Amino acid sequence: MGQAGVYVAHADFKQAGAWGVEVTVTQAGYAPEAKRLAFDVLAQDPSPGIGALAPRTKNLTLSDVGGDRAKICSALEDDSLLHRVSIAEAVTNGKPTVILFATPRFCATRTCGPSLQVVTSLAQNYADRVNFIHVEVYKNFETFEVADAMREWNLETEPWLFFVDRDGKIVAKFEGGITAKEIVPAFLKFIGG
Repeated sequence: MGQAGVYVAHADFKQAGAWGVEVTVTQAGYAPEAKRLAFDVLAQDPSPGIGALAPRTKNLTLSDVGGDRAKICSALEDDSLLHRVSIAEAVTNGKPTVILFATPRFCATRTCGPSLQVVTSLAQNYADRVNFIHVEVYKNFETFEVADAMREWNLETEPWLFFVDRDGKIVAKFEGGITAKEIVPAFLKFIGG
């Protein structure tokens, strides 16, 4: 069919175990096409939960690397607005915080770059009121050693997006690729308008 996209569905799984989904795509001029995907639902999400205090992670910022963004970010596009403050600083400075864990150049799902674009766009308009942070999944782009922040937050996939309130509590989280259509309304509600 030649078109790619991210589609969101919210499901409530009553028990852990092996699950699956079947999606049938219909498009004018093409025969319907069904795709199946199997996945495991965990008994407990290992990532920080809604209502939990965000880990006070001391991720590297631009000032830690002499302004050389390439040392802490794999994105080709400039996202410097997202590397000014550490999580530890942000969740204690009285401002709401948006944290994206993603590896734009090396993303297994190819959704990290588009997710970063959504967050960067929000940062360009709201950085005076909200902390925006991009945490790179890898601390070394040659050995692909996972960043300490990923371990501290118990994240095994990417991307992940977290909204943290002024008190440092996680109020929303999104696993996988995000779109502006999904995130902007949630973000505006998060910051109160």
